[in-house]
Amino acid sequence: MKSWRLLIELVRPPFLIFTLWVLLAGFITTSGFSFSVIPQMIAFTVLGHLAIFSLNDYFDRDSDQVNERKGSLEGAVVNGENEGFVKYTAIISNLALIVLALFLPNFSTISGLIVLAASFLYSAPPFRLKEKPIVDSLSNVIILYFTFCVGVGLAGGTLGDVIPGAFWFALIFGGTGHMAASYVDREADAKAGMKTSGIVLGRKGIALLGEALIVLALVFQEWSTESQAILVITLIFSFYPLFREENIKKVMYLWAVTCTVYIGYWLFIRL
Repeated sequence: MKSWRLLIELVRPPFLIFTLWVLLAGFITTSGFSFSVIPQMIAFTVLGHLAIFSLNDYFDRDSDQVNERKGSLEGAVVNGENEGFVKYTAIISNLALIVLALFLPNFSTISGLIVLAASFLYSAPPFRLKEKPIVDSLSNVIILYFTFCVGVGLAGGTLGDVIPGAFWFALIFGGTGHMAASYVDREADAKAGMKTSGIVLGRKGIALLGEALIVLALVFQEWSTESQAILVITLIFSFYPLFREENIKKVMYLWAVTCTVYIGYWLFIRL
């Protein structure tokens, strides 16, 4: 039971809907919806989460010991008791994801391997981009953008078929979204001697940067009404951390729940 619970924690179930949505968005914006691709997307999503997050949790084991978010559905705490299990889970799941990627269309294969490479550079030494401010968030921009590209490839598309909006979403949610998450973990990261974008920019800097990017995206890019609404919702929520520190985690969770509901609506009207 401990092993199964640990596997669930490594997969981080609350984030599965977001990854699956990114894949579906890439597919739908390229060719429209099809139920036939769902099994491949679910397999890539679950295996991808296990591969990327087991690697991340393994190399974050020092800071996660004092991170109150970990040891739950938001990530595992790796210690002497389960370190070997997580290590081999990371190795096996990454190899399995590479094998899965090789059976996908060429553009999906390339994009999936880029996602894996970026996540490895982010988490693992000697590169460990997680400890390099700004670069840590840029690597997450790459991960989100090429996850979208996997969906595009599954629809038979190539790089030329990737909509410009994918770049803005990757920049906003992969970039400043990562900064916001690293700000929440700032105390645990600081105790472990790490310096991240969240620590460098602080909550006001992250909020201002996110707001600026959203405004630029709304001004310079045409959006569907539903996609525009997600950006506006995020913009509204971003004003809270600009002025208040209290309950910032609860506000982030409320934003995540709101976006999850809206993502369901976004998908429903495209079925």
